[in-house]
Amino acid sequence: MKIDSTIEELSLYNYWVDISEPATRVNKKFKENPNLPGVILTKERKLVGLVSQKKFWQYMSRPFSISLSSQRSIEYIHKFIEDRTLILSRNTTIIEAAKKSLQRPAQQLQDPIIVKITEQQYKLLDVRQLLIAQAKIYETTNLIIIDLYKNLQKANQKLKLFSSIDGLTNLSNTRIFKEYLEREWKLGIKERKHLALILCDLDYFGRYNQIYGHLAGDDCLRKIAKAIEKSVKVSGGLTSRYRDDEIAIILPNTNDDRATILAENISKNIRELAILNQGSKVSEYITLSIGIASIIPNDKTTIEKLLLAAERSVCKAKRSGRNCQIVFNKVYGRAVVL
Repeated sequence: MKIDSTIEELSLYNYWVDISEPATRVNKKFKENPNLPGVILTKERKLVGLVSQKKFWQYMSRPFSISLSSQRSIEYIHKFIEDRTLILSRNTTIIEAAKKSLQRPAQQLQDPIIVKITEQQYKLLDVRQLLIAQAKIYETTNLIIIDLYKNLQKANQKLKLFSSIDGLTNLSNTRIFKEYLEREWKLGIKERKHLALILCDLDYFGRYNQIYGHLAGDDCLRKIAKAIEKSVKVSGGLTSRYRDDEIAIILPNTNDDRATILAENISKNIRELAILNQGSKVSEYITLSIGIASIIPNDKTTIEKLLLAAERSVCKAKRSGRNCQIVFNKVYGRAVVL
């Protein structure tokens, strides 16, 4: 069953009887076919109405009705039964047909429905079949809704993922970097644990782009990002694209010494990539200038000062000849808070 299935697609009964016919004929037909929901009544080949099997037997079960009424015309019995006929077009959807069927008075809810096929042709539809078909449609609809909901969830997850990933490097983007840093800062204040920040700047990357082209520069940056992220995963933390050719690493529960060990390992891994850079003045390969800053977060300082300390350390590394690591606290002889 489809949502837009029509009543014409259901099992329809096609039994007509003229209202002048005796009730015995209908009696015999119902006994021969217990599933027949009723009979369609005609007069001079025109539709008059219907007699449902249920109400027919209710009437005939009255005292003496079978003996007295069987010889009478079905029209006589029809007048006593007073079945009100619901006639629907063949193109009526099952959902709409069920709705109209259930809007009938309570005593008529189980009566069959007449389906108009053409101007001269009508058939009967058992309302029980209609309601079963409606239930199947609802079941199908619910499965579709569940499937759509699952697909929507997947789409939302992908959208959320895409909105948190830098398109070039596949690292976390700036938004995720800031959110993660703020969360770890608050946790550091609460638990009194170190928080380290490492900034990696590609040495002479501008010259690399000039010599090899920006497409090669993008490919180089992707390789560097992948190598750094692989190194950081071992230590735990978040790797993000910070600026055009800078990559930032946030390391919870990490002091200067541990951050320095990681920075040295990152530099080593980048050198092992052996990405040629003819524009470099410190090496024939791509290298990094790395700035390191760490602190136990507290109310006397801010995230901005930690970022500033890491940036100053990167600048110091560049001024010191590049291809090296500078730790803010050790070089400047003071804590980030100052």
